[in-house]
Amino acid sequence: CTGPLKSQDSWSGECTYGQSSGAKTFVLFGDSHGGMWSTSIDLAGRRGGWRLRVFMQTACPAPRITFFMNDGVPDTGCNDFREAAIAAIVASTPDVVVVTSRTFGSVGKNAFASAEEWQAGPSAVLGDLKASGAKLIVLGDVPVLAQSAPECLAAHQQDVARCATPRATALQGVYQEAEQAAAAANGATYVDPTSWFCTKICSPIIGGILVYRNRFHITATYAAFLSGAVRAAIGPL
Repeated sequence: CTGPLKSQDSWSGECTYGQSSGAKTFVLFGDSHGGMWSTSIDLAGRRGGWRLRVFMQTACPAPRITFFMNDGVPDTGCNDFREAAIAAIVASTPDVVVVTSRTFGSVGKNAFASAEEWQAGPSAVLGDLKASGAKLIVLGDVPVLAQSAPECLAAHQQDVARCATPRATALQGVYQEAEQAAAAANGATYVDPTSWFCTKICSPIIGGILVYRNRFHITATYAAFLSGAVRAAIGPL
């Protein structure tokens, strides 16, 4: 667990990042869309004197919904990980829990979770996490590009605009209102990250930095760039 955060399919809070002797403990809980923010919160923690523990499993969003794998089989392993993570987080009584995941996922063959499911699923999890006594933060999902940034930029090296996506298009299927409602119902703070990525368009390059490493995930470099914004969004403790 030394050095940069590891690239693993699953983290179960076994490693401490940020300030190992910090006065405040942060937890980051979610899937790969949660893990991609670990760099931001790790750096923010080093500046603020926080400890960070990461509970993350790839392709396993935090909401209490049974998702399906690519072969159409229910991902019961995800359900097991989620419940074990919630129990471990509550038992550890952290100061802050940041919950963030992709806001789309298969709930059956060729079927994706609805906005209604995405309000009920996070609400159920947040309701359980309240027992930890922590300040709860829901960090909304990022806008989704129409095409993968590295491949598009490689094909259009002199025309970055060809690889941008209109904001309205990038937010289709990103259930911000549902997550915001779930957060409000459970006394959690909702953070909308859209302005960190988009004006009227969402660009794959901002300030000379490659923002996305595919369509859905941000680069560690841009996550590091956003660490100050993330810390400000979390607010005073």
